[in-house]
Amino acid sequence: MRTDDTKDLIYRHILEYPGVSFQLLKGIFRMSEGNLRYHLNVLESREKVRSKIVKKNRCYYPYEMREMFRFRGVDHSSLSRNQSRILTLLRR
Repeated sequence: MRTDDTKDLIYRHILEYPGVSFQLLKGIFRMSEGNLRYHLNVLESREKVRSKIVKKNRCYYPYEMREMFRFRGVDHSSLSRNQSRILTLLRR
């Protein structure tokens, strides 16, 4: 598998499951820590994803979600349950 294909698979997983932890990604993709870290660093440098430490775990989010978190007045009714939880965690 080409490395761009691997990055695309990781990126699509983060889009589908925002807030997924590094450890969970490692298990899902069965990659070494260094290899996964490389792919995630590339995705972060390309502004595809961003990460945040949540309760001692590094979690990954689509980069586009960043704009949504800047505003305190986000209407939670338009968000999914998971998106609302993520927003609450990021505000802490």
